[in-house]
Amino acid sequence: MVLGRLGILDEAFARHFRSVAGFRNILAHEYLSVDLEVVATILVHGLDDLDRFASAVRPWLARP
Repeated sequence: MVLGRLGILDEAFARHFRSVAGFRNILAHEYLSVDLEVVATILVHGLDDLDRFASAVRPWLARP
């Protein structure tokens, strides 16, 4: 993942977070075939990953 190579995310988390990006693509492009139980599981158990991503990216976005 580019954000890992740039040092914005640590490499291990960047590899892990790729699945979130893939899930985003499924939601955006194949929304008619999305398994709502999978969505519910991600919303209940996966929000920590989104929070960690936001915390890592926020300082980079705030740069001048």
